Amino acid sequence: MRKGLVLNDVSELEGSISYRGPLRMEICGHEVSFDLSNPHEVRYVLRALTGLPHPQADIDHKLFETFVRDGDVCLDIGANIGMTALEMLSLGAARVIAFEPVASLADRLRAMAVPSVEVHGIALSDCDGMAEIILSQSHNQGHTLSAEQVAQFPKVFGDRLRRQTVRTSRLDQVFDNGSAGDLWKIDAEGAEHAVLRGAARLLSEEPPRVILCECYAGVDDLAAILGPDWGGARALLRSDTGALALGPLDTPGDDRAFRWIAPTYVFYRKDAVALPAGMTFGGV
Repeated sequence: MRKGLVLNDVSELEGSISYRGPLRMEICGHEVSFDLSNPHEVRYVLRALTGLPHPQADIDHKLFETFVRDGDVCLDIGANIGMTALEMLSLGAARVIAFEPVASLADRLRAMAVPSVEVHGIALSDCDGMAEIILSQSHNQGHTLSAEQVAQFPKVFGDRLRRQTVRTSRLDQVFDNGSAGDLWKIDAEGAEHAVLRGAARLLSEEPPRVILCECYAGVDDLAAILGPDWGGARALLRSDTGALALGPLDTPGDDRAFRWIAPTYVFYRKDAVALPAGMTFGGV
């Protein structure tokens, strides 16, 4: 690296990595297998090796740091290769229940063999049965049940769609005899509304304290499903410091005051959570 070269984030190093095969390294105290043919896995590795910013991973970390409490049971809905599950455990969660419908990814989660991570190879939705998930062809994130998601990101899915049959279930069915934990992280690639609709009983009788959710369309509909007992905020990272900022749900994501990340939101039970005052803006 040239003397005096300043790098803003891990994406600026991606092109310097020529090796694109398997790699194993320790993350949050556990050995993780990476496939460096996937760009986002390269970024995870570079973040771990260099400490450089990786905004999409950094906001997850900062949200977990803020909202996970010691001893929490957390749901990781759309767990992918397990990075967010490990982050939650490292920040105090006692147990993570991970949902990942794509068979190859669920197998990788199980192969980590972390006793406090329970893996379910199903897609959460608002019905119990079978469905076809459309597979991302540009990386191993983004697999979706949503035709709208495919239309919004056509380059991710390619001209000839690849599909895999998966089992679907409602959260109310999975947890028909008890609580579904304290914090839910939902990254369901367009199925987030269906996930919440399928948790109607839990949300009414045994709700979590916090729901962290990535959502490209219809965030007001998510708020409506949750109802008036819940507050909501858009989560962003400040461009100058990288600090977490929580603003109104309708805060635009293209403001230069903030780093670019996928639209990410915090929903919290008003009777259980007070947002840190130093993080909020816009009247939240």
